Amino acid sequence: MSHPRNTHIGLMGTHGTGKSTLARALFNKQKHITPRITTITEVARLCPYSINQHTSQEAQLWIFHTQLARELEAMHQYDFIICDRTILDSLAYAEHAGLSDVVDACMPMALNWLERYTQILWFRPVPGRLVEDGFRDTDPDFQKSIDSILETWIHVYHIPVQEVPRCSTVHSQNVKQPTPQNDNYRPLY
Repeated sequence: MSHPRNTHIGLMGTHGTGKSTLARALFNKQKHITPRITTITEVARLCPYSINQHTSQEAQLWIFHTQLARELEAMHQYDFIICDRTILDSLAYAEHAGLSDVVDACMPMALNWLERYTQILWFRPVPGRLVEDGFRDTDPDFQKSIDSILETWIHVYHIPVQEVPRCSTVHSQNVKQPTPQNDNYRPLY
């Protein structure tokens, strides 16, 4: 499948792992170099349905399709796109909730869509870093479960990720400038 090759970075990982922090830092660093840049923030925060451990089929479908629509819109307006989540992330929450119909229906599209990312950065939980913000679930077992699901899928589906080093504070200089030529990038298929 042919598609535009703008820089399209996906930040993958469970909640509370530093994705938003790095997205902001990367945007601020890059905006002076690339004027047509955008960040797609975590759409789950806008979801009209219950999420986290109380999620539903409607919530996960809304998150998945809203993320997809936002990325589609951005691809034709911007040269540099930073996604605070990947298209696959919401499916990990659906899997945890036992929503196999959602996962089965959306997984082929998600795996195909992952080809559009020029780089996927995978964030892992850091013990003691999960903080209450009035939105995210602070149960460390829930966080670990989502991480485990993503880890399994990364290996099963051979998803090309660059794991962000686990540390108490994520710094944007720890990540290579994203290009398809990076050693950590390889096509899915």
